[in-house]
Amino acid sequence: PAVESTSEPALPLVYSAKYNIGFFGIEKLHPFDSAKFSKIVKSLQKSGLVTANQLLEPLEAPLEVLKDVHTEEYVTKLHNSSWTVAQVTELAPLVSLPAWLLRWKVVSPMRYHVSGTIAAAALAMQYGWAINLGGGMHHAYSSAGGGWC
Repeated sequence: PAVESTSEPALPLVYSAKYNIGFFGIEKLHPFDSAKFSKIVKSLQKSGLVTANQLLEPLEAPLEVLKDVHTEEYVTKLHNSSWTVAQVTELAPLVSLPAWLLRWKVVSPMRYHVSGTIAAAALAMQYGWAINLGGGMHHAYSSAGGGWC
């Protein structure tokens, strides 16, 4: 996965507004602040520690990248099973929602986080350091996930 950039940052930070999950208020049922990533960026910018040209936006991680570390079965379930997404996020009400909606509002942001982590690692090799202001959204194993935080 690559990042979108028009200039070379001095101190690269990877971030996408797509990291943040806003889901009609359902996200408030979980103690995890799913919009904390935008709050971090705003705070860093307000304090003058980060400028807009330091922020590089990741692309969404392709399914092939997920399948490099996860089983085909788990990736398929995560994208097509409301039950699996409800288990991973520990939000039981999600089981009643259609999988397409969960892919859009929950799984896609997680894929941006994955890509951001990979991009930050590549940028660190190039610049000596880099930070992804997002990260993993759950404790993942090759064939399962859980502990959303």
